[in-house]
Amino acid sequence: MKRPVLLLALMWLATLNGWYWLWGIIILILTVTDLQRGYTELIDKISRQNNTFLYWLTCSSWLLIAAILISHTG
Repeated sequence: MKRPVLLLALMWLATLNGWYWLWGIIILILTVTDLQRGYTELIDKISRQNNTFLYWLTCSSWLLIAAILISHTG
């Protein structure tokens, strides 16, 4: 129960302060978790086993978005 509360706190902190880099780290953490589990969720559950292409496209997109947000200096 502590991890979801911590993540929500970080999301609020990032949003209220306009810290794009923190959003990038949050997305990176969530993507690493998805890679470990073998599925991700983007409206629907996307399994690496059942929909390999869409799974990797989604995870790759999340990683690219995370990299852009972490490197954002605005």
